Amino acid sequence: ELADEDRRAQKLAEATKLARRALDESADCVRASWLLGGLLQAQQDYTGAIKAYRRAFEQDPRFLPEVLSPLEQCCQLAGDKEGYVAFLADAKEMSSSALPLIAEARLLADHHADASLQLAVALESRPSRELLVEFLGALERRPEMKEAGFDRAASSVRAALLLSVTCCLPP
Repeated sequence: ELADEDRRAQKLAEATKLARRALDESADCVRASWLLGGLLQAQQDYTGAIKAYRRAFEQDPRFLPEVLSPLEQCCQLAGDKEGYVAFLADAKEMSSSALPLIAEARLLADHHADASLQLAVALESRPSRELLVEFLGALERRPEMKEAGFDRAASSVRAALLLSVTCCLPP
Protein backbone atom coordinates (compact mmCIF):
# COMPACT_ATOMS: atom_id res chain seq x y z
CA GLU A 1 0.00 0.00 0.00
CA LEU A 2 2.88 2.35 0.75
CA ALA A 3 4.39 1.64 -2.66
CA ASP A 4 1.09 2.47 -4.31
CA GLU A 5 0.91 5.75 -2.38
CA ASP A 6 4.42 6.67 -3.55
CA ARG A 7 3.48 5.73 -7.11
CA ARG A 8 0.52 8.10 -6.99
CA ALA A 9 2.84 10.82 -5.63
CA GLN A 10 5.22 10.17 -8.58
CA LYS A 11 7.97 8.90 -6.26
CA LEU A 12 8.76 6.02 -8.59
CA ALA A 13 12.18 5.04 -7.20
CA GLU A 14 10.87 4.88 -3.64
CA ALA A 15 7.72 3.05 -4.75
CA THR A 16 9.87 0.51 -6.60
CA LYS A 17 11.96 -0.15 -3.47
CA LEU A 18 8.81 -0.63 -1.42
CA ALA A 19 7.26 -2.99 -3.98
CA ARG A 20 10.46 -5.07 -4.04
CA ARG A 21 10.50 -5.12 -0.24
CA ALA A 22 6.87 -6.30 -0.22
CA LEU A 23 7.86 -9.14 -2.56
CA ASP A 24 10.82 -10.02 -0.32
CA GLU A 25 8.42 -10.34 2.59
CA SER A 26 5.67 -12.09 0.62
CA ALA A 27 6.95 -13.54 -2.66
CA ASP A 28 3.46 -14.59 -3.72
CA CYS A 29 1.91 -11.11 -3.44
CA VAL A 30 0.34 -10.65 -6.86
CA ARG A 31 -0.55 -7.03 -6.20
CA ALA A 32 3.11 -6.19 -5.46
CA SER A 33 4.25 -7.97 -8.64
CA TRP A 34 1.67 -6.13 -10.73
CA LEU A 35 2.54 -2.80 -9.14
CA LEU A 36 6.26 -3.44 -9.68
CA GLY A 37 5.56 -4.12 -13.34
CA GLY A 38 3.85 -0.76 -13.71
CA LEU A 39 6.61 1.05 -11.84
CA LEU A 40 9.36 -0.51 -13.94
CA GLN A 41 7.40 0.21 -17.11
CA ALA A 42 7.09 3.88 -16.08
CA GLN A 43 10.88 3.93 -15.58
CA GLN A 44 11.37 2.37 -19.04
CA ASP A 45 12.83 -0.84 -17.59
CA TYR A 46 10.79 -2.92 -19.99
CA THR A 47 12.64 -6.19 -19.39
CA GLY A 48 12.07 -5.90 -15.65
CA ALA A 49 8.44 -4.91 -16.19
CA ILE A 50 7.89 -7.95 -18.43
CA LYS A 51 9.23 -10.23 -15.70
CA ALA A 52 7.06 -8.59 -13.05
CA TYR A 53 3.89 -8.74 -15.16
CA ARG A 54 4.54 -12.39 -16.04
CA ARG A 55 5.11 -13.17 -12.37
CA ALA A 56 1.82 -11.46 -11.44
CA PHE A 57 -0.03 -13.58 -14.00
CA GLU A 58 1.71 -16.79 -12.86
CA GLN A 59 0.80 -15.98 -9.26
CA ASP A 60 -2.84 -15.47 -10.18
CA PRO A 61 -4.10 -16.05 -13.75
CA ARG A 62 -7.17 -13.97 -12.93
CA PHE A 63 -4.87 -10.95 -13.33
CA LEU A 64 -4.65 -11.56 -17.07
CA PRO A 65 -6.86 -8.57 -17.96
CA GLU A 66 -4.63 -6.29 -15.89
CA VAL A 67 -1.32 -7.50 -17.30
CA LEU A 68 -2.09 -8.29 -20.94
CA SER A 69 -2.03 -4.82 -22.45
CA PRO A 70 0.93 -3.43 -20.47
CA LEU A 71 2.86 -6.64 -21.12
CA GLU A 72 2.23 -6.28 -24.85
CA GLN A 73 3.43 -2.66 -24.73
CA CYS A 74 6.59 -3.61 -22.84
CA CYS A 75 7.36 -6.45 -25.22
CA GLN A 76 6.95 -4.09 -28.19
CA LEU A 77 9.21 -1.46 -26.64
CA ALA A 78 11.78 -4.09 -25.65
CA GLY A 79 11.70 -5.61 -29.14
CA ASP A 80 10.57 -8.93 -27.71
CA LYS A 81 7.69 -10.01 -29.94
CA GLU A 82 8.62 -13.67 -29.43
CA GLY A 83 8.34 -13.19 -25.67
CA TYR A 84 4.83 -11.84 -26.05
CA VAL A 85 3.81 -14.72 -28.31
CA ALA A 86 5.27 -17.17 -25.77
CA PHE A 87 3.33 -15.43 -23.00
CA LEU A 88 0.10 -15.80 -24.97
CA ALA A 89 0.79 -19.52 -25.41
CA ASP A 90 1.35 -19.87 -21.66
CA ALA A 91 -1.74 -17.79 -20.91
CA LYS A 92 -3.91 -20.07 -23.07
CA GLU A 93 -2.73 -23.02 -20.98
CA MET A 94 -3.07 -21.36 -17.58
CA SER A 95 -6.29 -19.39 -18.05
CA SER A 96 -9.75 -20.17 -19.32
CA SER A 97 -10.08 -16.58 -20.53
CA ALA A 98 -10.61 -15.81 -24.21
CA LEU A 99 -8.21 -12.86 -23.97
CA PRO A 100 -5.05 -14.67 -25.14
CA LEU A 101 -6.95 -16.12 -28.10
CA ILE A 102 -8.18 -12.66 -29.05
CA ALA A 103 -4.70 -11.21 -28.66
CA GLU A 104 -3.27 -13.89 -30.97
CA ALA A 105 -5.93 -13.16 -33.55
CA ARG A 106 -5.14 -9.46 -33.39
CA LEU A 107 -1.46 -10.20 -33.93
CA LEU A 108 -2.41 -12.10 -37.07
CA ALA A 109 -4.61 -9.23 -38.24
CA ASP A 110 -1.77 -6.76 -37.58
CA HIS A 111 0.27 -8.76 -40.08
CA HIS A 112 -2.61 -8.73 -42.59
CA ALA A 113 -3.33 -12.41 -42.03
CA ASP A 114 -6.84 -13.83 -41.80
CA ALA A 115 -7.61 -14.88 -38.25
CA SER A 116 -11.14 -16.15 -38.91
CA LEU A 117 -10.21 -19.85 -38.90
CA GLN A 118 -8.26 -19.51 -35.67
CA LEU A 119 -11.15 -17.61 -34.10
CA ALA A 120 -13.66 -20.22 -35.28
CA VAL A 121 -11.64 -22.96 -33.60
CA ALA A 122 -11.31 -20.81 -30.48
CA LEU A 123 -15.08 -20.28 -30.40
CA GLU A 124 -15.59 -24.03 -30.36
CA SER A 125 -13.34 -24.51 -27.34
CA ARG A 126 -14.05 -21.29 -25.42
CA PRO A 127 -17.29 -19.72 -26.60
CA SER A 128 -17.62 -16.14 -25.44
CA ARG A 129 -19.14 -12.87 -26.53
CA GLU A 130 -15.66 -11.33 -26.90
CA LEU A 131 -14.49 -14.09 -29.22
CA LEU A 132 -17.68 -13.87 -31.24
CA VAL A 133 -17.19 -10.11 -31.70
CA GLU A 134 -13.61 -10.71 -32.93
CA PHE A 135 -14.76 -13.52 -35.21
CA LEU A 136 -17.44 -11.35 -36.80
CA GLY A 137 -14.87 -8.59 -37.28
CA ALA A 138 -12.57 -11.03 -39.06
CA LEU A 139 -15.44 -12.20 -41.26
CA GLU A 140 -16.25 -8.60 -42.20
CA ARG A 141 -12.73 -8.21 -43.61
CA ARG A 142 -12.81 -11.34 -45.77
CA PRO A 143 -13.14 -10.48 -49.48
CA GLU A 144 -15.58 -13.29 -50.22
CA MET A 145 -17.85 -12.07 -47.42
CA LYS A 146 -17.79 -8.57 -48.88
CA GLU A 147 -18.52 -9.89 -52.38
CA ALA A 148 -21.51 -11.85 -51.09
CA GLY A 149 -22.74 -8.88 -49.05
CA PHE A 150 -22.40 -10.78 -45.78
CA ASP A 151 -19.97 -8.26 -44.35
CA ARG A 152 -22.83 -5.89 -43.57
CA ALA A 153 -24.72 -8.59 -41.68
CA ALA A 154 -21.60 -9.51 -39.72
CA SER A 155 -21.04 -5.83 -38.96
CA SER A 156 -24.62 -5.39 -37.74
CA VAL A 157 -24.46 -8.42 -35.45
CA ARG A 158 -21.07 -7.33 -34.13
CA ALA A 159 -22.39 -3.83 -33.41
CA ALA A 160 -25.42 -5.28 -31.60
CA LEU A 161 -23.17 -7.47 -29.47
CA LEU A 162 -20.97 -4.51 -28.59
CA LEU A 163 -24.00 -2.38 -27.79
CA SER A 164 -25.49 -5.05 -25.55
CA VAL A 165 -22.24 -5.19 -23.59
CA THR A 166 -22.02 -1.45 -23.06
CA CYS A 167 -25.68 -0.98 -22.20
CA CYS A 168 -25.49 -3.55 -19.42
CA LEU A 169 -22.38 -2.21 -17.67
CA PRO A 170 -22.90 -0.42 -14.37
CA PRO A 171 -22.31 3.37 -14.47
